[in-house]
Amino acid sequence: MRGARTVMIGFARLSAVFSTMLQLCSAQQAPQDFCVGSRSVVVAAQNGGNRAYAETVAKRPKPKAGTGVVAVACTDRAKLFVSVVNEDFQLAYMQAPTQSWPGAEMKLVDWSPTGEYLLVDLFTFQFEGEGAGHSPLIYDADSGLVYTPDLFKLFKAHFKKACDAPSSIEGFTSDGLILLKVGPLIRDTTFEPLTYPSCVKEKGYWAVDFKKDEIKFIANHYEAKKYSH
Repeated sequence: MRGARTVMIGFARLSAVFSTMLQLCSAQQAPQDFCVGSRSVVVAAQNGGNRAYAETVAKRPKPKAGTGVVAVACTDRAKLFVSVVNEDFQLAYMQAPTQSWPGAEMKLVDWSPTGEYLLVDLFTFQFEGEGAGHSPLIYDADSGLVYTPDLFKLFKAHFKKACDAPSSIEGFTSDGLILLKVGPLIRDTTFEPLTYPSCVKEKGYWAVDFKKDEIKFIANHYEAKKYSH
């Protein structure tokens, strides 16, 4: 896994996602049918009045003409809906399925301290493979812009070498930066022979300035605060 994708994924979580979505697809009666795979609770910013929720729609692909064969077992569209200052919810962003990553989910992590930015953990995966990963996505409720910092490139620039940094997306720092919990990569050369070396030797907290496209180390321990309810 490369680019903005991170690699802290539990087998139980992957199994639950795959099982749920495959059941949804197999239960559909017609290839073109859609069904709501999941919908999150509404997450409201403590400041500013902005709200959001995420929804995943699963679809069973239509078989190729004359073959009866489908390219993948299921595809997902992960959608983000935002209400700005108590207005009606509007579709703000959609992650469409791709050949590499047909599955997708969104977890709304938190609003920023000012209530302007929404941090989303975008989880993309394969239904019939072992590939999966998490990417940070930041939605600017004022402008409607979306930021997708590339963590792999940021760590590469910081350490002046290509390396992997297994990370979990924790929330915002008090000054509005993206908070990551980063740990050392435990390499399995048999399972993943082409992985890069680990960026770090021990666990710690890092901050991403998504506007400047920079990353920096904060501390070995950091207590994250919540800015939404």
